[in-house]
Amino acid sequence: MTASQSIVLGVVSGLISGYALYILAALFRRIILPWYRNTIYKGLSISGTWQLQSDDYQRRDITFQINQKADALRGLSTHVLREGQNDRLSERVRTYALDGTIHDRFVIITGRPIEASRIGAMTFLLEVLGDGTVMKGFGSGYSSSLMKIDSRPFAARRVKESQEAEQAPGHIRQ
Repeated sequence: MTASQSIVLGVVSGLISGYALYILAALFRRIILPWYRNTIYKGLSISGTWQLQSDDYQRRDITFQINQKADALRGLSTHVLREGQNDRLSERVRTYALDGTIHDRFVIITGRPIEASRIGAMTFLLEVLGDGTVMKGFGSGYSSSLMKIDSRPFAARRVKESQEAEQAPGHIRQ
């Protein structure tokens, strides 16, 4: 084997092994580590559908669909304009992508509109109470129809538990 062949073989084998290590690291970060964290997680599961209510005047019915993996939360929030509300500046239904965490029964959730043509943001800090079917706290967000940032107290009640949550290791039954 000549020197140039040895160099080419070394470079090619280095590229192949680097690519293989990259794939293994990505597999570990995206599949194995989340599976392991979910397996050893012993905290409360809040996966499911939650209906939010505010003590203040509320123009929309708000529903959270939460999926939980260990302490990480993801999901969707649907905001439906209530009957009798006339709001020509906005759509009847708004949907937000949710991202958050749960730690020591405190839930932090942020949301962004899923439509690229909309602006907005919302944040909730909620505490899980009692048997895990109620959360209370505060939410704030930008109202595009009112053109201001608004904050108010909220209470959330679980209306449906996800099937995945019932089967998850470490799940605490209600």
